[in-house]
Amino acid sequence: MRLELCRYLEARDEDPAWKFRSSFILGAAEALETVPEAIQAAWKHLSQAYALAHKHFLKKTVHAGEAYGPESIFQAITDLHADRIGHAVYLFDADMIKSPEIKDKKAYIANLVQFIADRRITIEVCLTSNLQTNPAIRDLSEHSFKHMRKAKLSATFCTDNRTVSQTTVSAELLKAVQAFSITPRELKNFVIYGFKRSFFPGSYIKKREYVHQIIDYYEKVEKQFSQ
Repeated sequence: MRLELCRYLEARDEDPAWKFRSSFILGAAEALETVPEAIQAAWKHLSQAYALAHKHFLKKTVHAGEAYGPESIFQAITDLHADRIGHAVYLFDADMIKSPEIKDKKAYIANLVQFIADRRITIEVCLTSNLQTNPAIRDLSEHSFKHMRKAKLSATFCTDNRTVSQTTVSAELLKAVQAFSITPRELKNFVIYGFKRSFFPGSYIKKREYVHQIIDYYEKVEKQFSQ
């Protein structure tokens, strides 16, 4: 777990959540997904931290479906109350489902995708990072974003990390447009999804005003460069 998550959990007895209610974002560590032996030891503490965050109305993002399958995504949503999911690369991969209790894997995936869509849980798509860390993705055209797009999920583009992957959000958007032939209308939707589901520190009314300002500015820039 990230250091700030550990410190936050250690301070739980002081109940400091109210101090951060309008601005604190709780994020799961990538280590939880990528180091199997750390899962059981970390899960209890991690779930407690997320429960505390949930209790105090904090917004939460969880990296899931990056090294593990659809079950990890469902767990992030139901156990950790995720508002956004980082990666979700294996959301549509039935072969990554490991639970013997899941007999109909295709139905499980279909239900999970519907569950995510109904609740407008936003997926943070990290094309460059996934291409660098997942050898199964030989080309961006093979990325599961194509399925997210077809299912019309609330997806937006993120860097995962700017320095390690040496990328920017602008570069990620360009790669997406080139790899998937995204239309101007789709591009606008994917960008705006990110703002609509952002962890805005103000009230919902203020957030709506902010998002409308973003939409107006986007349309202004779009009009300027489409002529």
